[in-house]
Amino acid sequence: MISTERLRMYPFFGSLKQEELDAVAMIAEKAAYPKGEVIFHAKQPAIALYLLEKGCVELYYESFDEFFKPELRRQFLIGEINPGEVFGISALIDPYQMTASAVAASPIQVIEIDAEKLRALPEEFSGLACVFYQQALQTLMERLHYTRVQLAAARA
Repeated sequence: MISTERLRMYPFFGSLKQEELDAVAMIAEKAAYPKGEVIFHAKQPAIALYLLEKGCVELYYESFDEFFKPELRRQFLIGEINPGEVFGISALIDPYQMTASAVAASPIQVIEIDAEKLRALPEEFSGLACVFYQQALQTLMERLHYTRVQLAAARA
């Protein structure tokens, strides 16, 4: 469990009522990863939503054809997560499977929120589903914008 004050610092949870924050705090834990550690791989089940407290996380997309040309496996950096940002939002979006890989670019400290328990909270607090989806969509739109900027820079 972590403090609700720590959760409230993150815009993702900033609009929650106190009792909703209390419920999220009960299913959240602190964790640390060393530089180079893979936090999760693409296509893995999304078991947690992550809030980055310290350090930097890089998101990678992996392109390969495991049947015809496995030797052409390539990784593309598609984003960087900085302190105060959320990642692993696939934990809230069906089919609850990670769409990228996350690697600690430096030693990091995170808050990990159990995905299954987080998805169950709207049964108790009816407004949470709307808040979660709104925040997830906002995060996705920011990442899409960042990806477009990267693509435009690569083509320039």
